[in-house]
Amino acid sequence: VAPELLVSIAKVEGGKVGKRYERSHGTYFGPYQISDKWLPHLARWGYTADVLQHDACANVAAGAYVLAYYQHREQDWIRAIGRYNVGSLNTPARVEAAQRYITKVVDQWTRIYTMHAPSGQAWLDVEAQGPVRVVCQRCLEAFDLTLRVSGTLGLVETQAQLDAMDALEAEGQGPEIEYLVSDQRLDVLGLVEDELILALPYAPRHETCPGDGDVPEPPRRPSPFAALKDLGKD
Repeated sequence: VAPELLVSIAKVEGGKVGKRYERSHGTYFGPYQISDKWLPHLARWGYTADVLQHDACANVAAGAYVLAYYQHREQDWIRAIGRYNVGSLNTPARVEAAQRYITKVVDQWTRIYTMHAPSGQAWLDVEAQGPVRVVCQRCLEAFDLTLRVSGTLGLVETQAQLDAMDALEAEGQGPEIEYLVSDQRLDVLGLVEDELILALPYAPRHETCPGDGDVPEPPRRPSPFAALKDLGKD
């Protein structure tokens, strides 16, 4: 789970270490307000109600587990965020409540990104240009096509961060920039080659094929139905 997403969840939940919150539908513990329904799942790590209430690290780990559990079930971070709050999405009221919660979390994530991206975000500017030999799909003659790519890629450290950025983009939040997971040794040459391949047109053509103006158009054959147009005029 992306750290920025976890921080956003904590800010929206607004719980405190050492606090438990009694509600009509259950008891919730600590900063991430972990529901008591998760105690059987979390018992394997020794996370009891008392631990979740008083141990900040355990509470964060439990929050990450719940969020990852829903993401695994839904294969969608946005729905996972909504289900973190409402559990199931089986009624219109729950769906509406989930959407309100999603909006709050995404707003927090965007603020975090805006605050820290200028100094903490790694970027890669891609600029490349060169000729490539292709075959015109109209006249079938080979010609040199100049390819140009220009853009900026955002580099993230984990797949979870990449999924979070994709989720933000799906909600219309965050910058419209392509992101990729960067290893310690990034294959820049391979990356540029991929960008150039993506820039190749599906069906390359000359702007004007050689000899286009020199070949006369073939005579039009008369339509076999032309003789029918005079029928019925007498």
